[in-house]
Amino acid sequence: MTLNDTNKRLRGKTVVITGTGGGRSGGTGRAAALLFARHGANVVGCDIDPVSGERTVELVREAGGEIRSLHPLDLTETGAIERVIAYAVETYGGLDVLYNNAAMFKRCTIGTVTREDWNFSVDNELTLFVMAAKAAVPVLAGRPGANIINVGSEGGMHGHGPGLLAHNTLKAAVIRFSELLAMECAQHGIRVNTLSPGPLRNPEFNDPKRDAYYAQSLLIGRMVDPMEVAQAALFLASDEASAITGTNLVVDGGATASGKRGAQEFAFGSAY
Repeated sequence: MTLNDTNKRLRGKTVVITGTGGGRSGGTGRAAALLFARHGANVVGCDIDPVSGERTVELVREAGGEIRSLHPLDLTETGAIERVIAYAVETYGGLDVLYNNAAMFKRCTIGTVTREDWNFSVDNELTLFVMAAKAAVPVLAGRPGANIINVGSEGGMHGHGPGLLAHNTLKAAVIRFSELLAMECAQHGIRVNTLSPGPLRNPEFNDPKRDAYYAQSLLIGRMVDPMEVAQAALFLASDEASAITGTNLVVDGGATASGKRGAQEFAFGSAY
């Protein structure tokens, strides 16, 4: 990937992206850091994993992009997200986009969930989004094109998957949080949207059996690539989406539309 594009849709914009490492989430934060920098953004990232976070910095700079990163950083610690927002403002003079991406959860069912695991998931999948928005809104207010993107999940729209009780519940909460935040932030000229990915191909953890299992549930017949999620995020972050707020953009390869039954079930025959 190079930075020779003439159409730099985020030129001069400062973007905070949480969770810019690779990780088991599929690397959507890393993909966004690469793509946003490619389109002229000043990227401020952070990650709990210093090795993965530093690798993203290397990749962005190798491609000629601008990025600063704070890592290791646990965003659930008091004052952590405020530190990232303040760093962006001090370094680049302001903030234009908050991309709430970092999240972790504990697998559980109603039979196995513990209070500790539940609270961990709430802190890492919902509370840190709320606190990040709280810290960002005062510095986003009044900035032309200012917006917040909260990463949800297609799992937040329908229940599926063993052990995803906390994850799906909390991603549903993220979707509703974005809607309410969009209403509160309208007076400040800040757009707020959710971006909900489906099953992702993970470039760092190659698992053909897993990919094949999930791919059969998607209308496109393959896993979603992290860069495809980043492309959708780029659109929401840019002025091209200036009339879009309070919505949930789903990038799930048709999983939701088909009820996760995939394309084969609907292959009724064709005259084409």
